Amino acid sequence: MGLKKCGVVRGLSVVFFLFLFSITEGVRVGRPKIFNVVRYGAIPDGTTDNSKAFLEAWKDACEWKGRGRVYVPKGTFKLKSVLFLGPCEGQMAFVIKGILKAPTDMSFLASDSWINFRYVDQLSVSGGGSLDGEGSVAWPRNECKKNPNCQSLPTTSSGVQISNVTFKNIWGRSKSASAVTLRCSKTRPCKDIVLEDIHLKSSPKVGQIFSSCSNVYGFSYGYQSPRPCL
Repeated sequence: MGLKKCGVVRGLSVVFFLFLFSITEGVRVGRPKIFNVVRYGAIPDGTTDNSKAFLEAWKDACEWKGRGRVYVPKGTFKLKSVLFLGPCEGQMAFVIKGILKAPTDMSFLASDSWINFRYVDQLSVSGGGSLDGEGSVAWPRNECKKNPNCQSLPTTSSGVQISNVTFKNIWGRSKSASAVTLRCSKTRPCKDIVLEDIHLKSSPKVGQIFSSCSNVYGFSYGYQSPRPCL
């Protein structure tokens, strides 16, 4: 994504989002149909909550019996916690050209992660845009080390499998040392995960960042920061 001051999203518990997936139908052929979030009412002003517009665009793309592509044009789109559910009728792509901005108020994060995709197979996340976590990045909440009542991070359900997911040209700035976290179940490991050209930086107070993987199979290539765990 090409960005500045960006926060990444939480792990599979995933890089950039918490991803839970299951198997759907195979790849459909043909030209992809574009579902532009602006046509669903999204406003790229950096302050308006666009969660509803994004969810409606996803719903229509997911129901498309072919290759659906949710398209986020240039601009800054603010989002509260969102959950993009599958399974979908065809192959899905989430193309981000602009900036997705999280709310600064943690109370607006309805779950333990900011952007969630569940029960989707053959998903591609790309576009060269960026994820701005605003310090409340949808990754492990750092307060857990200080707060004994903090909920532990969710892991992938043993009844769900993550597969065929590609993260390409992702940019951002992590507020956590664990910039990339891919965590999956031993009984249902994540398969065919691809990291291509990942450009993540640490915020000034974080220092060195790293990535970690658990029960994840795949590969990485191109530019990788931090050093990949695949």
